[in-house]
Amino acid sequence: MKISELTLPLSLIIVFFSLLGFSFFLNYLSALYSEVNLFKVDLVKKREDKNKTKKFLFILKNGNLLFAVVCFCQVILNIFMSDIFVTNVVDQLLKETNLSNYRWLFLLIFGFLIALFTEILVRYLANRPSSRKRIFDNFFIDVAYFLIRPFYYLLRPIVKPKKKIFANSEQDIIRFVNNLTTDNILEKNEAKLVQSAFKFDESKVSSIITPWKKVITLKHDISYQEIQNIHSQHFFTRYPVLNKKKEVIGVFNMEVFYWRLLKKKEAHWQDYIDKRVVRFSPEDKLDKVLIKLQTTNCRLGVIQEKKKFLGIITLQDVLSALVGKIRDERDILLLPSRLNQPPSP
Repeated sequence: MKISELTLPLSLIIVFFSLLGFSFFLNYLSALYSEVNLFKVDLVKKREDKNKTKKFLFILKNGNLLFAVVCFCQVILNIFMSDIFVTNVVDQLLKETNLSNYRWLFLLIFGFLIALFTEILVRYLANRPSSRKRIFDNFFIDVAYFLIRPFYYLLRPIVKPKKKIFANSEQDIIRFVNNLTTDNILEKNEAKLVQSAFKFDESKVSSIITPWKKVITLKHDISYQEIQNIHSQHFFTRYPVLNKKKEVIGVFNMEVFYWRLLKKKEAHWQDYIDKRVVRFSPEDKLDKVLIKLQTTNCRLGVIQEKKKFLGIITLQDVLSALVGKIRDERDILLLPSRLNQPPSP
């Protein structure tokens, strides 16, 4: 065979490896974004570039479409590579070596090398820790976005985008957290805290309300000495204050008043009633209650339906539902014997 006769096969071989490299890149891109572990991606820190984050979320939601587009391109590339390799390389090689009976072997080797290079090696590289950082690289984001966008409206009825990038439900995450305790990655107390956080927005005020019949209230016209007697028995920090119609008109903070007495000994306790009354319904969710108490800087809320008072709720009650029982000074001073007792079985 003359050198001039090798020119065409050599040029086609260059084209072949170029197509092979392009196929490798497309599969790598698809594997990179189809196997994103969202437990290891901090999307909050990446929100500085809004346009970049928008494209990234678009790619994650349309990962199946990216895979479909890459598969379509792969078919086209494989047709060209097969034609180049079989027609212009294998067939000529078999004629020169008289190995035409082993054509199937060359095809098998060819298929194995293609699968090894464009599938197995690609998946291996895409799952390496160094590759996880590339999902936020502008080049990879732009290329993936460019591949998806032209086919988005055309194939969206067939390959539907994900409504949410997280396919896991709260129950799935709770099970995942529980499983972490079996491998000693999380302690049981930490797992319980996570579970409480997930259940917190589903809990209602009615689950932790202090019934009105158990609430210690102050009448607006009583003397400070009477308040001292009440406080010495119950030792609460805040007391709802009632008018003659037995309506809540404010909250009296005993600690704040003690502090005022240090500066002004003849202060009237009625002048220090906090007249901001935060009201909730028994059906309100605890997460909304917590936000309201924080924004209003209040520590006690009144629970009522229409004009009927049902009870009160405190910030301590809400936080206890989230992190577990919180003991305050009242528990320590009034219930010392209970604290010293061993926990019940």
